[in-house]
Amino acid sequence: MPRRRHAAWRIAYHIVWIPKYRRKILRGRITETLRKSIEEKARELNAEVVALAIMPDHIHLIVSVPPSISPSELVRHLKGYTARRLGEEYPWLRKRGHIWARGYWVSTLGDISIEKALSYVQSQAGRKSFK
Repeated sequence: MPRRRHAAWRIAYHIVWIPKYRRKILRGRITETLRKSIEEKARELNAEVVALAIMPDHIHLIVSVPPSISPSELVRHLKGYTARRLGEEYPWLRKRGHIWARGYWVSTLGDISIEKALSYVQSQAGRKSFK
């Protein structure tokens, strides 16, 4: 359980977001760059990536965060940082406009449902959702 001097918490979110127009662009080297970028930004925010599954057309992320970070702030930081990093490394992605769609889905996870969410995200990682 994460803690600071005067606080301890167990806050976890399941977050899903997609590329603009749900394009199937998250493949090959892009997935490694994206994975590293998400992990870097999470560390910077004192968050812990519990599980991450990158499909060709969407991302599942389970992350534990300090109580000072709201879900919307977390998503804003992650999507902004990853869009900049991907745009720098793969300029062709930027030619189509924005990389990420505006929306996202977020759910809080309690102590019991975190195991179910982990199982689901891990099952998604092994699933082939493209031909």
